[in-house]
Amino acid sequence: MPDDIEDAFRDPDLGAAIRENFELAEISRPLDELHPWEAYRFVIDLTREFGRVIDPCCCCASSSPQGAFEVMEAQERWTQAVKASVLNYPGWA
Repeated sequence: MPDDIEDAFRDPDLGAAIRENFELAEISRPLDELHPWEAYRFVIDLTREFGRVIDPCCCCASSSPQGAFEVMEAQERWTQAVKASVLNYPGWA
């Protein structure tokens, strides 16, 4: 496991939340589209920024300006994670 991911899981403040959020992310997003390391990084980034994984399909997620911003940010990070999976791990899927 890469050091950055291992360090995040060991973080005393966020480690448990990251593990919990990863389980939730597996329900709301097709994480199999990402290389496993990029899937973890995606969840870690959202946990650090928002404390949770944003579900783009949840109507209450985008019902406020802040919620709409969070959905937009999550979608952008998803796109970046997909690109990183393709560029950094050619042929993995």
